[in-house]
Amino acid sequence: MSVRLVLVSRPSPARQHYQQALNVLRAEYDTVSGPSELFKALSKTPYNGVLIDTATELGITPREKRRLQTILEIFPVMRIDRNDTLGRVELSYFGQTKASDIGLDKFITSQAAAFEARTIRTHDRHDLHYNVTIYSNGHCRPEDGQRAVALDISEGGVFLVFLDNWVGQRQVWLRFMDFTDLTPVEGEVRRQVNWGVRSRIPGLGVSFTKISDKQLKEIQEDLKRLNE
Repeated sequence: MSVRLVLVSRPSPARQHYQQALNVLRAEYDTVSGPSELFKALSKTPYNGVLIDTATELGITPREKRRLQTILEIFPVMRIDRNDTLGRVELSYFGQTKASDIGLDKFITSQAAAFEARTIRTHDRHDLHYNVTIYSNGHCRPEDGQRAVALDISEGGVFLVFLDNWVGQRQVWLRFMDFTDLTPVEGEVRRQVNWGVRSRIPGLGVSFTKISDKQLKEIQEDLKRLNE
């Protein structure tokens, strides 16, 4: 199975280092210099995953950050950084400052390869606040739930304000307590911001992987009322 990635990194020695690492792994990839080029590329070419240089990410605008969050809901995305001390490339999840235990080769062969390549049809995010209970397993017992509040939402995912540092698996079940249909929505954690990071709202960015038509309709109707 062919896997194609897009690397987001402005011209720099670090970008050359990333490209060399990808070439060694014989990965198929395209390189863009920033978010605007990324959105254009994703709208035209099907990709299996996205790698974003940490330094490049720091320079993006608030509007670009908001659009980038929709990408996190859809694709496998990792931060990529060059560790000059160890002379290697390291990956990390968004919202986490420490390098993950996932190497570039594992990201390609597991996360990216398992994701069906696609282009984007982005959904705008809106400030809708729902009461949500998070579960780390599909049993969804009341005593196992952890309370959170939706900060904003789209048809593809939600950002949940969550004060405790999430240590569960990346697959989660969400019960939207304000919905008529209380069936847990299945999702995957794509972004994590731990409590205590300056100027950042703590919580989880979750991509919906299974949501009922009725629940999706409720979101759409609430969004419509919001924009009237």
